[in-house]
Order: sequence, then structure tokens, then C-alpha cells
Amino acid sequence: MAGSYLFNILKRIINLSLNNGELAYVSRARLEPIIKQNGQEITLDKLSSGNLYLIQRMVSLLGKMYSVHLLKNTPVEEICNTPGLLLIDEAENHLHPKWQKTFIKNVLEIFPNLQIILTTHSPFIVSSVENARVYVCESKGDHCVVKDETAEYSNKPIEEILLSPLFGVTYPFNQEISDLLRARKEAIQSGDKEKEKGIESRLKAINPDYFAYLDVDNLLGELSKATK
Repeated sequence: MAGSYLFNILKRIINLSLNNGELAYVSRARLEPIIKQNGQEITLDKLSSGNLYLIQRMVSLLGKMYSVHLLKNTPVEEICNTPGLLLIDEAENHLHPKWQKTFIKNVLEIFPNLQIILTTHSPFIVSSVENARVYVCESKGDHCVVKDETAEYSNKPIEEILLSPLFGVTYPFNQEISDLLRARKEAIQSGDKEKEKGIESRLKAINPDYFAYLDVDNLLGELSKATK
């Protein structure tokens, strides 16, 4: 009973931690899990480091909860419902952005009664959990100040979080385009229309497809003025 239950949980953990893959079976000859991924059967050691990291983290949690189950003699079906506090430092480490977006959600899917407190420098992690409480820790020399910024950053899209003061207004472009976007923002704020138009022309010359929206913005602005 316990063995079958734990195997099914292990299968869920592996399947959640894979991209287009699943636990196919366990080799009886070597007692080794065999993974089916993209139509091929492979062993665990052939998985990417990110996949292995995810599996290791959740299997480790399962092991700790199994220990609690043995100590308290709780029903085996309640192992994954064990309440607890999980602390994670820099939760994004070793993870592709795709997995950063799903890591915490997957942990809570398997272990729903965990309270998770984590630190991160990743907008993908910040945006990945619905209704998360977000606190910003600012270094002030010999001490730190912790601010509750939940209203500013919880349930916000990645782009908005990345462009916020939390990440130092980090644009998702190379340095040249980022500098031009900052200069355009300053020109808009100062009312320098000539400079604004010049910067927009440079942006459209660099990437005409992406920055075509600037023409739409300008057209909407003109239409708005005409209707007043």
C-alpha cells in the first residue's frame, strides 16, 4: 500500500518536472527509473540539469514528509498533506525561465499544505504564484528595511514587474535600445516632442516590426486631440 502510493507520488513529481516526458517504468534489472521523453526512453542521468534539480528538490521534500509520517504514524494517504514551512533561498537558481514560472506552483500542487517563504531576483518567480505576498528587502548600510509591496507586484505580468523599480527599470532589450527607451521616456516627461520623434525614428530603424506600435500610438494621440 505505502509502496504503491509513494510510487504514484514519485511519478507525479517526475512528470511535473519534465518537458514533454513522463516516468515510463522502473527497470527491474537495475531498479532504475526509465523516462520516456520525445518518444525516446532514457535514464534519469540523461535529463537536463534543470529537470534533475526540480526532481531532486521535490523528492527531498517527499522524503522529509515520509519521515514525519513514520514518526507520527499518520495514514499513508496523508503524507503529501503534511503541513510545514519551506524556506528557499534564490528559488530561480539552476532553472530555465519556463521552470521558474511553474516551480512553486508544482510544489504546491504536490504538497498543498506547505507555506513557502523564498527569496528571488527573478520576475518569473515573483509573478508565478497567484495572490503571493511580496516583500522587498532594501540594504541600508548596517541594516535592512523590509517593505510590504504586495499591492505593487502581486498578480502582475512579468513585463510590468521587470520595468518596475523592484528590478531597477530593467528593459528586456539590448543596451542601445534600453538607452533609447529611457531617453524617449525622459523626452515625453519634459515635453520635448522633437527629441521624442527623433528617438522613435531611431527605434523604428533598428526594429521596424516591433516598434511599429509607436505609429499607432501617435495616430491615436492625434485622433484624440481632433475629437476634443
